[in-house]
Amino acid sequence: PSSYEDDYTDEEDPAAFGPGTCRYGGKLYVSAQQIPRDDPCDFCFCFRSDIICLQQSCPPPISGCHEEPISGFCCPRYECPVSMATVLNVTTSTTTTTTTLPPHFLSHAYKGSVTKRGCQIQGKAYQVGETVAATSGPCMRCSCGGDGQMKCEPKACSPEPMLQQMIAVAASRRR
Repeated sequence: PSSYEDDYTDEEDPAAFGPGTCRYGGKLYVSAQQIPRDDPCDFCFCFRSDIICLQQSCPPPISGCHEEPISGFCCPRYECPVSMATVLNVTTSTTTTTTTLPPHFLSHAYKGSVTKRGCQIQGKAYQVGETVAATSGPCMRCSCGGDGQMKCEPKACSPEPMLQQMIAVAASRRR
C-alpha cells in the first residue's frame, strides 16, 4: 500500500548497515526481528534485508459469545458457552465395614461428594485449564474454563513459523 512508502524509503543503502539488516523509522533491525507497528493487526519483521508485513485477520464473531477487546492485541478475547460442555458429578457414598481403624477416620473418609469439572468439545474431553487445540491458533489460545465456558485469549504472534516456511520456500527455489 502507498501509505507504507514513506516508512520504508531511505536514501542510504540497507546493505551498508550489515548483511540481512533492515532500516525502518530511523532504527535498524536484524533479520528475523519483529518491527513494531502502531496497528496491532500489522505484523512486520525483517527478513534478509526485506521488510515483510502480514495483516492479521481475526475469526468472525461467534454467535452467543462475549467479545472483549484487549489493548495491544489485534483480536478480542472471546468467552463462549460450550453447548456440548458437560459437568461430571461423581458421588461417593459412605460404606460400612469392620476394621481396627478409629471410628472418627471412617466417619470422615467417605462423606460428601466429589465434583469433577471439565468440558467436552467436539467429542473430546478436556480438563479445566487445558488448551483446546481444535479452536486455538498461532495468535489465539482457547482453553476449557471451570464454569462450562470455553475461553479464548489472544497471544503474541511469533514470526518463527512464518520465517521457517519462507526459508523453506526460498531454499526450494534455489535447487
